[in-house]
Amino acid sequence: MNLLVVKANNRPSTEGISSKMYETFMNEVKGKEDINVTTYDVFEEDTPYFGQEIFSAFGKVQNGGELTDVESRLLAAKQKAMDLVSAADVIVFAFPLWNLTIPAKLQTFIDYIYAAGFAFKFDAEGNMTQLMTDK
Repeated sequence: MNLLVVKANNRPSTEGISSKMYETFMNEVKGKEDINVTTYDVFEEDTPYFGQEIFSAFGKVQNGGELTDVESRLLAAKQKAMDLVSAADVIVFAFPLWNLTIPAKLQTFIDYIYAAGFAFKFDAEGNMTQLMTDK
């Protein structure tokens, strides 16, 4: 089984409940022969925030335009996230609630992967259909 752990907390494991939960989980799966663990740490990865630059990059790719550094970084980060999710059988999100919401870096990861044609599609009637029902 391929397990993807999306870690979205940069606090030391001694300082937060969610950090301690992450460490406990990782210790439990460590060394299991039937589990291949990949960790994606949103605070360690180059994850530029999702915005107009990514839409500009999509247009430039379609038209053969030259990408800016930010556009290239966005496309690379988005592709890496999508590749990791595609390869995973199980995805675990390890994150705190900060001010009753998720960290912005985790939202960026979700924005990278929750895209039409990858995570979902629309049918002829305009209804959304999930594409990753096996995760």
